[in-house]
Amino acid sequence: ATTRDFDDVRGFAEAAQVGVARAIAAGSRCPLLAVHVPDALSSSEKFSKAVEVAALGGLEATYLTPQVAGGSFLCGKRAVDYLGLLVPTETSEGEQMAAEICRWCSCVEHGRSVARDVAGGDPELMSAPNVASYAVNTFESSECVNVGVLESTDAIELTYPLLGAVARASKKIARHAPRVIDLEYVGEGEIEKTIMIVGKGVTYDTGGADLKVGGSMAGMHRDKGGAAATLGLFAALAELRPRGIKVIGKCAMVRNSIGSDSFVSDEVLLSRSGRRVRIGNTDAEGRLAMADLLCHMREMAANEVNPHLLTVATLTGHVVRAYGPNYTAVMDNSTASQESSCVVGAASLAKVGEEWGDPCEISTIRREDFKFVSARQVHSQVYAPIREQPMLGVV
Repeated sequence: ATTRDFDDVRGFAEAAQVGVARAIAAGSRCPLLAVHVPDALSSSEKFSKAVEVAALGGLEATYLTPQVAGGSFLCGKRAVDYLGLLVPTETSEGEQMAAEICRWCSCVEHGRSVARDVAGGDPELMSAPNVASYAVNTFESSECVNVGVLESTDAIELTYPLLGAVARASKKIARHAPRVIDLEYVGEGEIEKTIMIVGKGVTYDTGGADLKVGGSMAGMHRDKGGAAATLGLFAALAELRPRGIKVIGKCAMVRNSIGSDSFVSDEVLLSRSGRRVRIGNTDAEGRLAMADLLCHMREMAANEVNPHLLTVATLTGHVVRAYGPNYTAVMDNSTASQESSCVVGAASLAKVGEEWGDPCEISTIRREDFKFVSARQVHSQVYAPIREQPMLGVV
């Protein structure tokens, strides 16, 4: 539906998905997706990307998971041979626009497929070492994306001690050992801004010593969604090659296992920045996995042009409680909130999300959030809990 006040452009994606899925179920290998935007909607900013959103919805219906496609995490098979796109146009300019839409959507869908592969891959298929191998192979022939992998657990513990603590119970199992994936894209021309992203890549979250119980562990292979989104972004960048921008990414790949060497609550860990962190709950491992990588990014930012730092993560407790299961929360720190033109600020992301059918909700960091993670004892400077009564918030 697109006629009600609260309808948005997602209706085009959903209709395209249903239509293409029906065509595939009927045996079509080359379905044609016809998109018509009514005149009443074509002038609305809310539906300005309706054709592109519909095309992406149709492409999503053709996606096959690595397991279904053949068990290999590099097969890249689809449920169709190709998907055609029909857009009514009467001018050569319109034909060029349609061709550009096809090219652009194909590039973006490639990135989205990489993200789906990683985020949806089961805990063994997409373990930390396998995700690192997947990243290396994905960008092996790329001319504009460079990939590096930090494999040594000793080096990880020295360079990123909080991440090393999360990995203590899993590092002795070779197939579950942690990895840090470094990515860099440098566009052509003079660099005008640098985007620096840290992605949370917890390949499986048992909760650690604070074990998830009551069936709440199921689905925790998706706790690597932040790293998946980061890898997907770089896959899209490799295809689109935007000019004048540099993007740096770090993915913290780790399994939060339970075992005799698990880190536990009440431990005080020394972070890369030199701050002492007291553990309040080992199921709050995501912030630990990312914190030292973000600290490293901050150090690197001093030598970059117009840097913007972001973290991307499935820290979903806050989001689900506040907004439900279908929306991403975005928030600025104090610096970003004061920069109205911030290209990756919460307001900009929310606006783009509405246009492209991927809406998000803006959260605000309050003083209570900082109180929530403030030190409880003199021997630590930061507290890493998961919740208290009453819940004050999460960061």
